[in-house]
Amino acid sequence: MTIRSSYSRLIGILRSLSDRVKYSVDSYLMERRVKALVNKLKQEPRSTQLTNSTHLGINIYGFMSAGFGLGEAARSTIRGAEAVGLPISLYDIELPTHPVDHTISLKTSDQRKFGVNLFHFNPDMIATLVNEPVKSGYLSASYNIAFWFWETPQLPRYWVTASELFHEIWVGSTFCASAVRTKISKPVIKIPLNVAPHEAGSSSGRTELGLPEQGFLFLTMMDFFSRPERKNPFGVIDAFEKAFGSGSTDTYLIVKVSNSAINPEFGRLKEYSRQNRRIIILDRFLARSELYSLISNMDCLVSLHRAEGFGLPIAEAMSFGKPVIATGWSANMDFMTSENSFPVNYDMTTLDSYAPPYSRGTVWANPKIGEAAAIMRKLVNNPELCREVGDKARADINSRFSAEVTGQRIVERLKEIQRKM
Repeated sequence: MTIRSSYSRLIGILRSLSDRVKYSVDSYLMERRVKALVNKLKQEPRSTQLTNSTHLGINIYGFMSAGFGLGEAARSTIRGAEAVGLPISLYDIELPTHPVDHTISLKTSDQRKFGVNLFHFNPDMIATLVNEPVKSGYLSASYNIAFWFWETPQLPRYWVTASELFHEIWVGSTFCASAVRTKISKPVIKIPLNVAPHEAGSSSGRTELGLPEQGFLFLTMMDFFSRPERKNPFGVIDAFEKAFGSGSTDTYLIVKVSNSAINPEFGRLKEYSRQNRRIIILDRFLARSELYSLISNMDCLVSLHRAEGFGLPIAEAMSFGKPVIATGWSANMDFMTSENSFPVNYDMTTLDSYAPPYSRGTVWANPKIGEAAAIMRKLVNNPELCREVGDKARADINSRFSAEVTGQRIVERLKEIQRKM
């Protein structure tokens, strides 16, 4: 064994130990924090005037005006309820780490009218429950539900602790339901998300968005809070360059990112863009209407993720009739098929370093980059295939993931809860 290989092995061992220590410390602190919050809420006196309305309805708490995935998930529930005429009471929670989408209009209220609460936030945000007026709502309801999203088969231990606060857990996908049910014995109910209705056209064109007016545009999207290790934008870049090289063609890759300041990997993304002018970084917050304009102006969305808890951008692109190339594993396979999209084959792999909240050794998919590149080339050369698959995608999403479908499932479950109560 050479000195260099011995040194590399030592560095690997030290890195592994460091990751394990960091993860153990972080897990211990989070578990302790969540356990303290659980105990605090359990000791709080329940309201002497519990909301026990016999009328079917639900109080919804969430980041409803925030421009990120959990905010859109809460809005999905609201759209579902409104589509079937289910009475709801809304409470919008401010989230300092994410910008507010001022284009979203909601009729919020702090009036808790119904006996059932729904909390649209994950256990890492469970401290929200001890803040007023959310706490009063929690303590005055007869039945409390959490709506959670998780992306891997390994559920963190503190999620199990947090589940003690709720009567049941709702999830948005079959994949997420499986992960939660492995550790939590309470009812775990799948409530499918829906995609917001949008105009067939676009309020902004390519010029207004600062994009090339001509050429085939691929799009990939990532919030750095969601971790580049999971979203894998560099895999998409590798596939794009494998498919088209770095020469002068009329094919482009748009990399839409947000919250770039929190992760040093953004510098690596910018370096790719500097070396290849056809890789364009779009680094700014987009309101929902702007995001829909962006998707509308794209020719294909690519998501070579390693795991998804639902895959909302994929579903949204499909609802626009866009062909989608995405890793054929995890929650997005609830709505992706070989007829309405292009699922990419993969090998299962493990995460080789701690990437909070994902532990070293996390099991997830590693998509086949060469296969994705071949599909990209095929679509550029076959516009008829793009239209055919895109039309099938739009029809499937609109029929299976509409607001009415979401609303009907919510009403069914609330009636079951009402009978049980």
